[in-house]
Amino acid sequence: MLSQVKLFRQKEVLEKLSISPGTLQTFIKDGLIIPSKNPKGRGSTRFYNAADMVMVRVIHLLARHGSSRGLVVSLCRFLNTKSAGKTYKDIIFDPHNIQADDVVLLKMRRDKWEVYTSFAEDTRIDKKLIMANRPTVGEIVGEDDIILWININRIKQEVLHLMG
Repeated sequence: MLSQVKLFRQKEVLEKLSISPGTLQTFIKDGLIIPSKNPKGRGSTRFYNAADMVMVRVIHLLARHGSSRGLVVSLCRFLNTKSAGKTYKDIIFDPHNIQADDVVLLKMRRDKWEVYTSFAEDTRIDKKLIMANRPTVGEIVGEDDIILWININRIKQEVLHLMG
């Protein structure tokens, strides 16, 4: 369970994910990342759980892939909202919850996000092509929607390995 997972200080997150302090601070300032333990006040130590680390990695990969900042901000707002007492981030990105289907699809249509774990939902995406090329993230921009795919199990396994 996620509640039994070790919490990491910012310095550990930076070292394990090989990102700069400025990058992480920008993610936090822009509301993209909300640390699991986020005390108020200057000098307070923030703590990150494994799902936070997966989310940092996904955001970083989407930015490197060239996804628009607006799209990433919109996705993060969705992932940080709660459903049944948990954030979508904690549900989707918990690295201890490895699904049989290793790619998650996130579709935005008319500013509303939907999550799919099946490629049958959209015929524009060729799962065999994605799995053969093994991209970690990608997107398809349609006339009235945008679909992101995230090779989530690959990222989860990478983060679990980095966590030691």
